[in-house]
Amino acid sequence: MSCYTFYIHFHPDASIDPAAMYANWGHRTDMPTYRTIRDLGNMHLQDRERMAGGNFSGIEGAAIQDCAVQESMGAICDRTREHLRLFLNEIERDRARARRAGAEHAR
Repeated sequence: MSCYTFYIHFHPDASIDPAAMYANWGHRTDMPTYRTIRDLGNMHLQDRERMAGGNFSGIEGAAIQDCAVQESMGAICDRTREHLRLFLNEIERDRARARRAGAEHAR
């Protein structure tokens, strides 16, 4: 599975500072593949000690956390055979009941 993240760094009056740019990402990629060493195979280098210390995911950098979430979700489920109409009818009835109760309470 692949997860791509695109970054655009622009400042009209300043040149790009690569060190600051990579520090912001939390990882570094190099040519020619631009792949990070963090991937699903190594659990995105998740650090359990960081988690115990208060970092919820234990993964450095928001971009890598996003990739970890996307890659760990699994296949997209086929929802074409689901029949939600009966369930939605119940929700509509409950909402109407709540509106009536709210209107009666307001009187």
